[in-house]
Amino acid sequence: MSGDKKIRLAVFKLSSCSGCQQQIIDLGEDLLALTEKIEIAYFLEASSKTSPGPYDVALIEGSVSTPQEVELVKEIRENSKIVVAVGSCATYGGIQALRNWLDFSEVKERVYPNPDWIKALEKSSPVSDYIQV
Repeated sequence: MSGDKKIRLAVFKLSSCSGCQQQIIDLGEDLLALTEKIEIAYFLEASSKTSPGPYDVALIEGSVSTPQEVELVKEIRENSKIVVAVGSCATYGGIQALRNWLDFSEVKERVYPNPDWIKALEKSSPVSDYIQV
């Protein structure tokens, strides 16, 4: 980044509790001070105002747990110079990955009244299983 050009930042959520995004928001005034150098182009947890890529930096919170999330992380990678996996869900699969040691079909049958409505991957995975971070 040269001169006065602001770094374009995007923050994305996959399957997660949103705790990592909340920690960013909890920076409060420190986060606001960063806006002198950073344009927060996409951060739905913090604002409904969004701006399409490309982005200089994309932060991804959450594990890849659905077919839609597979496509989303690929799109994020294509539109971002730097991608950072944030938190245990994005880096290791998080609490959702507990299902990885079970028969997911059986889990859906026991947990959900309409298991056929659940469109999830058999395994919950870290972002790095799908894209370079």
